[in-house]
Amino acid sequence: MADAIATAQPVTTKEFEVEGSGELSHCAEGCTARFRAHSDLIRVYCGTALETPTTKLDDYADMMFGTSLSAMPTGTLSDMPCAMLEVTTLGLRPAAGDPQPAMA
Repeated sequence: MADAIATAQPVTTKEFEVEGSGELSHCAEGCTARFRAHSDLIRVYCGTALETPTTKLDDYADMMFGTSLSAMPTGTLSDMPCAMLEVTTLGLRPAAGDPQPAMA
């Protein structure tokens, strides 16, 4: 998914995103994985109903993965994901021998 987004980036706008779902064939419960991918963020939600709005799942992920304190009212999500994954953009590592940036 990350490679597909990176490949599309030169010919798309910053708002470009890909959203979809797929069956997890090795999951004992037969879960569906839903995903949403942007150029700087990819999230995967497992075991949620397809009717659950992605915006509510994103709010939940923001609460769980975010660096600031946030909360959601109880019952906002009737089916909590059994697993979530978030991938964010990482900065490039300096090449060997390049000076390290000064720490503030």
